[in-house]
Amino acid sequence: MLLLPATLVGLICNAADAETIKMAGAIDSKYAISATLNCNGAKCDGTYQYTRVGKPIALRGSLSPAGILSLSESGSDGKSTGLFTGKMVQNKRFVGTWTNPKKDKAMPFLLANVNDSTALSNGIDGIILSLATTRAAKKGGLTDKATVNYPKVAQTPWGDPALNAKINTAISLKAVMKQSPEEFIEEVKSGNYWLNSIDYVVNYNKNNLLDIDFTMEGCGAYPSASVEHVLVDTSKGRSVSPSEAFTPAGTTALKKLIEKEMKEEVAATFKENPVEMDSLKDIFDSAPKVTTKDLLPFSVSDKGLTFICDWGFPHAVLALEPEGKYFFPFSALKSYIKRTGPLGIFVK
Repeated sequence: MLLLPATLVGLICNAADAETIKMAGAIDSKYAISATLNCNGAKCDGTYQYTRVGKPIALRGSLSPAGILSLSESGSDGKSTGLFTGKMVQNKRFVGTWTNPKKDKAMPFLLANVNDSTALSNGIDGIILSLATTRAAKKGGLTDKATVNYPKVAQTPWGDPALNAKINTAISLKAVMKQSPEEFIEEVKSGNYWLNSIDYVVNYNKNNLLDIDFTMEGCGAYPSASVEHVLVDTSKGRSVSPSEAFTPAGTTALKKLIEKEMKEEVAATFKENPVEMDSLKDIFDSAPKVTTKDLLPFSVSDKGLTFICDWGFPHAVLALEPEGKYFFPFSALKSYIKRTGPLGIFVK
């Protein structure tokens, strides 16, 4: 599960200086876990547990000369149930990948040393989220219950309850999807059985930025789904706005770039579907517009920004809807981004 730098091997995992390391974190930014490791030379063992379950799961593995630590987890019967491999950043934060025995499923994990208050490097290395869930029974639809999953801050490096509360508010369903989990569930209980599930995916979680997609799925006259996106500056506890991220001139230039990409996509859609041109024109005319105030929602990665347009096609012609995603590398955005803003780290 962990990779310890070679300089720590003799410090932490030496037979004479063996040390117990305690950590807390989450798998896939959802499943809160804690772990305890005991290292002695090239051998390491210990346990980890899911916070909600509280049942220790055995870990056993080996530490390579390069500092790579692979830990196999096993059940009470001794059979392997998963594998953790990873590395330690700045001797504080542990990151890596969990894989199942078949190696057909992999999820990232993030763990922080619970004895080090700066283990998350003031947000640069990310924050630890955990999964919260609420459910309600249904009397109809494709499922017998509605399940609402949403993220909550489990640990940040600031030790500031007020800031943690701001982040939780910024990533809440109320802020992103206009209704709280309780309000969604109350609708189900009152007889609106359309909703099947709400879930989330963390796209980016470091450099004081938290990027999340929320997906809502349900079934009325036909199955449907919608996706909402939020990008939060975790150092301030609020969504990133274009005015904070880009210079005024950059915002204007970006508007033109995005509109150019959108027009090209519209033209390609018309060309591919000439019979549907009249109905498509009406849909495109009523689609979201790019403004210098709001631009479009955008998602961040280490490589660049992706601006997202929900064209809003009705279900009958949903197969014709363009992807609506416009990627620009940071090399092309360098002159548009505020060096002192939340995206400044990518262009310094």
